[in-house]
Amino acid sequence: EFGVDIWVYPDSEQTKTAHYHYVGGIRVPEQAEEPVEEIKRHEPVFPYNSNSSFMAQFLAGGELAQADLLWLSCAQYPINTKVKVPSQ
Repeated sequence: EFGVDIWVYPDSEQTKTAHYHYVGGIRVPEQAEEPVEEIKRHEPVFPYNSNSSFMAQFLAGGELAQADLLWLSCAQYPINTKVKVPSQ
């Protein structure tokens, strides 16, 4: 009832040990073997605290608002999971 449509991008990099290799003594980052698939969910996302969660910046073309949000999920995801919330 209180959920919004979100897209979840789980962090698959935690299982890999090295994120780079050396070619001729130069450190080269490894390319992702497979793209991370997005998962569409309908779950609640809301601010931690209505007084201190939002920070507004006034720019030449308008205002940019940043917020610390709390996402509640019935599934388990690893740390550093990225969540896209288009409605917030």
